Amino acid sequence: MHNPPQGVNTTGWGGMEAGAGMLYPTQVIDGRVHIEGGEELQSALDIAAPTQDDNGMRCAVGHGVITDATSRLHSIAQYQQVIHVVPPYYSSPRWRAELIQCYSAALSLSMNSAKYDKHVVLACPIIGSGARGAPWDEAAEVAVEALTTWSNSTDESCAESCLLTHVRMVVQAMPRASRLINHFEQQAWKRVPLS
Repeated sequence: MHNPPQGVNTTGWGGMEAGAGMLYPTQVIDGRVHIEGGEELQSALDIAAPTQDDNGMRCAVGHGVITDATSRLHSIAQYQQVIHVVPPYYSSPRWRAELIQCYSAALSLSMNSAKYDKHVVLACPIIGSGARGAPWDEAAEVAVEALTTWSNSTDESCAESCLLTHVRMVVQAMPRASRLINHFEQQAWKRVPLS
């Protein structure tokens, strides 16, 4: 039996793999966001993160930028802005800290954008649990930890000025939604509606 050529997928579907550390846009939520946001989104990202580091990256792992919801994103998501964060791969030795940093970046960017709206709703997937390779439950646990830590640290400092009114965690299956609620309840969250 011969080994397949480098880059050929051996799972049986017959396609090509992007390569180590590379993903096709349709494999990840960020890729779908870019497809739906069109050229206008790429232009907005070029403005939000104009310079690249030595590795050609515009935004470091654990950090993020905010853009307007462009093209179809506005009508699909019905939100005004999109926050883009760079999650770590699960293999990163600093995976947990970098993933918590992603949520902190998203929450900070949400609050900084509050000048445009009286109420802020942050809707996000379980960051890092897809193509970045983190097991879903571990990524969900980190999400709840990050939100709990952020909520506790801001409660005293911004009681009335804190405008983040909702965080919506998007999951694809009811069993995962129930497990996510359990993670929140273990952190003593009082109200976690399921919709």
